[in-house]
Amino acid sequence: AAELLRGYDIMVPKSALPALDDGEFYWDDLIGCTVRAQDDEGNALDLGTVNYLLETGANDVLVVRASETSVDDRERLIPYIEDDVVVSVDLAKAIIDVNWHPDD
Repeated sequence: AAELLRGYDIMVPKSALPALDDGEFYWDDLIGCTVRAQDDEGNALDLGTVNYLLETGANDVLVVRASETSVDDRERLIPYIEDDVVVSVDLAKAIIDVNWHPDD
């Protein structure tokens, strides 16, 4: 029976998804979040907004597109590596803080 669904997108209501532990997120929750880094003085720098995510096998990657308030008009691919790159995620404020230099 599952063979009949090969090649199709399958959708379920978010309410049907299992609850997550602290620090876990569904990709859909991250889309639209503002991604911020810090400059050398510790000031927040807006790198853009999460447009979508990629699965690479090694780690997931945030595809961050420039926004009206971002530091430049670049698209960035930022690996979702907890603690090393992704410092914090605040879904209530829709902000992801990253350890990522704007020139990378």
